[in-house]
Amino acid sequence: MAYMPMEEVYSEHEESFTRLDINYAILRKSAYSALTQDMLKMLNNPDSSDMAFRCQDGVKVYACRMLLVSRSSMLRNMLTNGMAESKMSEILLQEIPSPVLLIILEFLYTGWIKPNSIQKQAALYAAESPVPYWKIMLEIVRAARFFLLKSVEDIIIQKLWSEAKSLVEPETQVAKAALRLSIATDFMASVGDDSSSSSDLRVICLKLVKVLQSRNDTEGPGTVSDNLDSFSERAFQFFLQNSRSNRDNDGTLTIEEYKRFRQVILWCATQCLEPGGQLTEINVPTADCALSILKADVDEADVDSVLTPRSIGFSVLWERVKGTLESKLTTTSLDQLLSAIDLNRIHPELLIRVIEKLNIFPTCTLAKTFRVQALARSRLEKENLLLGKRMRSQAEFSLGAGPPWRGERSKSFRPVCREYPWARDISPPSPVFNRWRIDMSEDENGC
Repeated sequence: MAYMPMEEVYSEHEESFTRLDINYAILRKSAYSALTQDMLKMLNNPDSSDMAFRCQDGVKVYACRMLLVSRSSMLRNMLTNGMAESKMSEILLQEIPSPVLLIILEFLYTGWIKPNSIQKQAALYAAESPVPYWKIMLEIVRAARFFLLKSVEDIIIQKLWSEAKSLVEPETQVAKAALRLSIATDFMASVGDDSSSSSDLRVICLKLVKVLQSRNDTEGPGTVSDNLDSFSERAFQFFLQNSRSNRDNDGTLTIEEYKRFRQVILWCATQCLEPGGQLTEINVPTADCALSILKADVDEADVDSVLTPRSIGFSVLWERVKGTLESKLTTTSLDQLLSAIDLNRIHPELLIRVIEKLNIFPTCTLAKTFRVQALARSRLEKENLLLGKRMRSQAEFSLGAGPPWRGERSKSFRPVCREYPWARDISPPSPVFNRWRIDMSEDENGC
């Protein structure tokens, strides 16, 4: 009997080996799929159930007691340890609505949650919500914690994270992100996650803030300033607390802080509108308009014409807004919202020509801001003056003119001007105090 080498045997049957491997993978997938489909047929089926839950919305959901006991330790304790529920055929479950419970049962029955199942139940649970998919997923997280199902919570958190990153439509991404942030921050407060800095839900909310920041560099349709009515009270507060970057904490003047001021004022105004109302009664200059005020000489009448209504009527309307907010705000106050604005970082010309006219901040607050800005300017002038004299002395000495206290001073030398440390964004030509830079150059007669 002739024996074939092992290499030839394997070579001859290599195709069969591959076919069997593929067939095994197909069979395993097919068997799992068939099991999943069969288990789904038992879900909420009275014929294959021996108990039921009466949910928050009054709907009865059927389930198999034996299956629940084997899949959840919390349900095992509820249904087998002599508790009152262990003898009841119908259990009242007021904490969870039926669409959410069906998602939980799908995981207990099959070990997974299909995305189309969530979409189907979302249409039933939150059809009136502009983001129903997001809303039901957060309620599933609540139910998962109730049943102590960490795997379900992890699955939904991953889906929420993917959804937060998938906002790519520039026209609608700000409105969607603001609505999702509103639902998420309200949910975090209801489950106690708002005080935890390491919460997964907080990380997702920070991702939504990052999405909002990507459309916060301009003003107009599709930007944060145009969608302030999409923010809930908690969401807007969260946005203000977490939208300031490290670059925004360096003590410099920036138009971004003025934009922040405008957003706070307009958001407060949106809270006083009737549903479907338009923000036409109150307005303040946009950031672009504020820049034009700084870059060019604008008459007082031109500045006042930008305000809606004019500065005198604005104060009256703002008092009405304040009165309405006192009864509507529940988690924050108007003073807390205004404290999120760093007036020290708003250009003094805007403080004088725009903000002071509105009578939003007390006179003492603005006076304190002017003192802080004036002190910083005087310190800078002193630094520049000392620096200029020191560099002048070094230059004259290096040119052979001897020590700086001898001979005539070189008139061609100018002290090097350092940029005002608050300055950023623009550099208009005027050297006066309420511009962005300070001109420390000498005249022809020297300092």
